[in-house]
Amino acid sequence: MDQEVLDPDTSTPGVVREWRWLDPDSSGAVMEALANYRAAMFILHPFDWGPMVIAKVAMMFHFFGGANVTGAEAKRTLVLFINFCLERNANRAGNKKPPLDYDLSLLHI
Repeated sequence: MDQEVLDPDTSTPGVVREWRWLDPDSSGAVMEALANYRAAMFILHPFDWGPMVIAKVAMMFHFFGGANVTGAEAKRTLVLFINFCLERNANRAGNKKPPLDYDLSLLHI
């Protein structure tokens, strides 16, 4: 649903679009989203290693899947790990600290 708003700086009318994101249906879809995020962040912030660290840790743990883990459990764990790291990195950026490195990311598994 589109919503008309006024730009606070110029007082000109604009449109805000409400995006209805689909939930990923598998770990593969989550990893595809992470790859897209890494690509976008590389263009915007080429020296930010945070997205690469998240991907490296996820790959190291085989995307949190395994013989004794269902696909739904693996996807849930992967999403929780990615969200945790993104939230932690946002907080660290707000405090003028660098993103989590590989060792710090491993501490949160």
